[in-house]
Amino acid sequence: MNPLYWSDIVEGRRRGIAAACLRAALIPPSLAYRLAISGRNAAYGRGILRAHGLPRPIVSVGNLVVGGTGKTPLVKLLARGLRERGLRAAVLSRGYGAVREGQPFPRLVSDGSRVFLSSREAGDEACMLAHSLEGTVVAVDPDRARAGEMVARRFPVDAFILDDGFQHRRLARDADILLLDAARPFGNGRVLPAGRLREPASAVRRAGAIVFTRCSHPPDPDTLAGVRRLNPRAEVFTSTHEPARLVEIPSGTVREPRALKGKTVAAFCGIAAPEDFARTLSDLGARIALWRPYPDHHRCLAAEIEEFAMAAAGAGAEGLVTTSKDAARLPENLRLPLPLYSLEIEMKIGGGDGQLLEWVIESIGSAALTPAPAPRAQRSS
Repeated sequence: MNPLYWSDIVEGRRRGIAAACLRAALIPPSLAYRLAISGRNAAYGRGILRAHGLPRPIVSVGNLVVGGTGKTPLVKLLARGLRERGLRAAVLSRGYGAVREGQPFPRLVSDGSRVFLSSREAGDEACMLAHSLEGTVVAVDPDRARAGEMVARRFPVDAFILDDGFQHRRLARDADILLLDAARPFGNGRVLPAGRLREPASAVRRAGAIVFTRCSHPPDPDTLAGVRRLNPRAEVFTSTHEPARLVEIPSGTVREPRALKGKTVAAFCGIAAPEDFARTLSDLGARIALWRPYPDHHRCLAAEIEEFAMAAAGAGAEGLVTTSKDAARLPENLRLPLPLYSLEIEMKIGGGDGQLLEWVIESIGSAALTPAPAPRAQRSS
């Protein structure tokens, strides 16, 4: 099933008998999935399955629903914030979308100064992080314990950050940060595939901190009270997603996002919540002449983008705009009749980013503040 069509089905945007039958057909596999994930969580909770540690503290960033809640912007915020405080972070990602053939896992995406892999080899999110996080090691492996062990052998690291790590129970964590969309923290309340939840909402109890995202206003009191009932001990933060930079591709020329005000653009993206990107462009004052959303993680072919650009020029667009996540997986040597830009989004924590960073540093304790062990000498090949 096409991801965009599935989203319309589970969110109730598709009406009629056929859509209702599809929703009903998704309930039995959803119940089976819920039973399986609940059993797995119980096994970890009772010590039947054990989580492994790494030589340095681990900070996990994750969510409960499939799709975007701002994990990658928060990983960037944490890595930069820790570095500003003199702590060397390494990001561990599963490398979603990376090709399995070729270089074996674990794969080093960046050593903090150079990026070694393309989005095809590392996955678009890991590649984007590698390009945007100077001084931060980035590695990918579906087995993130193995990736962490590789990084610890080769680099001096003070803390590990797990990108999309809430369900990765195999690694123990010192700080567990859960992101929830302020508008719909649990989607329609059902687990996959009848809803967006990766696990039941009761999993909120594991979080040490909860960050409500896209909070232009304080969270709804009923939503906050419901989350508080599930986890009264967690620290609660709010956040917003704010446009940070408009980057021309491939020159890298940077402009302020407000440069889009009054411009007619054509926009495309392959992210979990494409409507949020369109809304951001409109809020910046751009007029969208042509709009094309793709399924999350969609990798456009050069012909697709060039065809879209020709249609955009015919519709009167002055330029093309996409997300920084999509920009990480663009094909090279595009021949376009219009300039192409990526809009970079950053997360801002309500009350100041320092509050969340201080909570993280307090949670990981003195272990991150002691000198990291020297990496082992590497054998020459």
